[in-house]
Amino acid sequence: RIIDLIDRAAGAYIRSYWLRSRSYWAASHNRFTLSMGNNTNNRVENSHRQLKRYLRKNDPIEMTVWKIWRWIDYDTQRKHMQGTFMLSKYYRYDIPESLKVILRRLTPFAERKVVKDYERHRLDDFFANVTTAKFKEGYHRFFVGLHLVTCTCWFYCAYRLPCRHIVSTFLSSLLHSDILCNSERWTRSYNVFHELPRVVRQVPEASVEFRNKYQRLRARIAHLNKIDPTRAIQAIDGSQRIVDSLFHEATNNVVRLSHAPTQRRSR
Repeated sequence: RIIDLIDRAAGAYIRSYWLRSRSYWAASHNRFTLSMGNNTNNRVENSHRQLKRYLRKNDPIEMTVWKIWRWIDYDTQRKHMQGTFMLSKYYRYDIPESLKVILRRLTPFAERKVVKDYERHRLDDFFANVTTAKFKEGYHRFFVGLHLVTCTCWFYCAYRLPCRHIVSTFLSSLLHSDILCNSERWTRSYNVFHELPRVVRQVPEASVEFRNKYQRLRARIAHLNKIDPTRAIQAIDGSQRIVDSLFHEATNNVVRLSHAPTQRRSR
């Protein structure tokens, strides 16, 4: 509209030759970029952006398998070096040795969260019985369940990680169970592959078609893995992790929306 107000001939030219052909221009610009079936701009797509730029659409299957295998090997070494570097940061914090052993099981993000929250520990009053432990910090009171290892503070409700109250209860030898039993999602040994069957059963009936498509895709990937495991196992595992991460994000959104409380309008 702005161009038509300035020059109608230029506006007619753009509508005739540019707007009708913009899809062809975009395809010509992105013809060497591999999309892997995910064209959105979400967090999962951005994490695999460098891998998509590394591959080409006109590569043969042998070159594609080799490139994915090289990328997985490089990414594994990078994560190992990053994990080793993060482990060296434990001794910068003044925390007990028993807590360091437990934090080594968490991811780097969870480690920093737990340590920073523990450094904010300010105990005004403490009381414990057989089932609960009560903490008083100023005008606030928090309760820690000794059997289920839960807390009523905002940090535990937001991250499901051991808060400063759970850690203090653990260091005082009142907890006899694992303080990470409710935070398996943040452990280094967490595997989405073992968690997916339980998550799939929680998807509402409206997503049955999507669940069936996902199960058929998983069956095809398993079949291809049995045909030539020596050459294709690294490539298939890389593609399977991408598909699993996409499905995990989608199911988390669906389950969160299905369990969200409904708000009634006040009359």
